[in-house]
Amino acid sequence: MHALAVTPLFALAVPSRPVLKPPPLPVKLAGGLFLFATSVPAAEKQRSADLQRLAQSALRNDPRVTMELGPGIEAGGVFASAATPDALCLNFQVQGGNAWAECNAFAAKTGDGLELVDLEIRMMDGASLSVDLRPRDAAAGAPPPPPPSRTSGASMSAAARSRAPRMAAAAAADARRSSPGASGAAARELLLSRRTINDFEPELPADWEAALVRAVEAATFAPNHKRTEPWRFHLLGPAAARRVCELNAELVAASKGEAAGAKKLERWLRMPGWLVVTCVGGGGGASLDDPAGAAREDYAACCCAVQNLCLSLHADGLGTKWTTGAVNFDARFGAAAGLPDDEYVVGTLWFGRAATTPPPPAKRLGVEEVLRRHA
Repeated sequence: MHALAVTPLFALAVPSRPVLKPPPLPVKLAGGLFLFATSVPAAEKQRSADLQRLAQSALRNDPRVTMELGPGIEAGGVFASAATPDALCLNFQVQGGNAWAECNAFAAKTGDGLELVDLEIRMMDGASLSVDLRPRDAAAGAPPPPPPSRTSGASMSAAARSRAPRMAAAAAADARRSSPGASGAAARELLLSRRTINDFEPELPADWEAALVRAVEAATFAPNHKRTEPWRFHLLGPAAARRVCELNAELVAASKGEAAGAKKLERWLRMPGWLVVTCVGGGGGASLDDPAGAAREDYAACCCAVQNLCLSLHADGLGTKWTTGAVNFDARFGAAAGLPDDEYVVGTLWFGRAATTPPPPAKRLGVEEVLRRHA
């Protein structure tokens, strides 16, 4: 067992860096467990595991990395490796609570095991970041390291980020053609891992607006009979959100007492992000009871849009809760939220970084109980 060093190689001579040749993205997606099992020679397996543990520790200690990827960072499968008698390089997957990234780690082999020389991660949006390897006492009081580098050192604009879904969709299409099983598994994992979040962190992350723009764009690709595009999305500011919270507290107090209303107001005011989803019109006066009416079609389309929106935010590391409590349908809600008269409420979405993530919900019925097969 090789000893694990926890400080970078500052005092010793840095060896030449082995040439690392990571495979292209489609190969990474298609390779899966086979690629992970064959990317490191048998002679370097133990050192590879040691280097990943060193890298994982360094990633967890850099606040810029944890802000990007979220808590609970774990080193994953190795895509490629390169070794010389005195150095080792790895290209491997890293998974955080919010997103995943690729990591390139370079270490020197020493008599005591390994010394981490250089560590870089690349996020899914193309941002790259050189990880701060200074010990905490050395880093204290020093100038902060630079933020992740995007688009040649400049932060991506909101417009550039709003184009990301289309660029990602094109890349995903290429990946699906090369590896339909891997991309399908990733999509299925996104579907199955989404949760209704009840506890949020108090502040939204710095890039939440770009994530919301991507989510709304995804929402507008929901199934929509006759292409009526009935959905509207109202982002509430602090004043509008407070009016809604106070209206809800009034309703709760009227039915459960002043103490219950005050408690509900305190909780609702802690919600970081507020988005009200509405449907335009009422289907030309048609009733939701009419199975072929425009009202039912449009409401169903808006519900599909909400699901797309929640999944997109989930992919960007933001949790959601779709609320349809009584306040949404109170006659005073529209004025409190600032909604136009020709729209009705489908529901309110709270969004933000999850403070806690609930476990998968217990299902009362299994697949075979809800899937009915007919001859």
